[in-house]
Amino acid sequence: GKLKIKKGETTSYSDFNQGVNNLVATNNFESFLYRFKPVLDGYQLLAEVRESQNTTLFKLGLHYDGLYKSAALINLTQKRVLFNNDVASLDIGLGDNIRYNFEYFIDKGFYWSVGVNTRYNTFHKSVNAGLILPENELEITGLNKIEAEINDFTSQIFLQTLYRKDFRLRAGLQHKRLKITSETFNESETEDEFT
Repeated sequence: GKLKIKKGETTSYSDFNQGVNNLVATNNFESFLYRFKPVLDGYQLLAEVRESQNTTLFKLGLHYDGLYKSAALINLTQKRVLFNNDVASLDIGLGDNIRYNFEYFIDKGFYWSVGVNTRYNTFHKSVNAGLILPENELEITGLNKIEAEINDFTSQIFLQTLYRKDFRLRAGLQHKRLKITSETFNESETEDEFT
């Protein structure tokens, strides 16, 4: 599936080479040796693959931007958690605004793959009052900016496949819980959305 070749299918060498690059980029293999055996109407692929024994990656980093401010980044990625072709990844940002992103994906290449994703992030933002309030209320309140705290929790489950070897086709369900709080109005608004 990662080679983007189906059994018994004929393919060009450039497409095969791109598939080999996709396979090697997974870092799931220490070596991928192959040769072509001549047959009547082309060549047959013979491959010898040695899987990598390294299945866990741990990464640390630092981050700064104008929205999330500063954070220490932690990433833990585990391959072959439940199956030979799955990967689980957890990203955590600890700092001024806490956030996380968890992904679990069973990759089947051409065949239907399954994935789950959940993420949470929070941040503070000054919003132009003209984007929220009507013009007559702007004059009455005299507000230029509204301070808001945004909390976003999103969960997804999806199926994915390759379409024509180059495009990923994905279908699934998503639940989003968005909470916006502002001390300016002393109110909280929460919205749940399913898509």
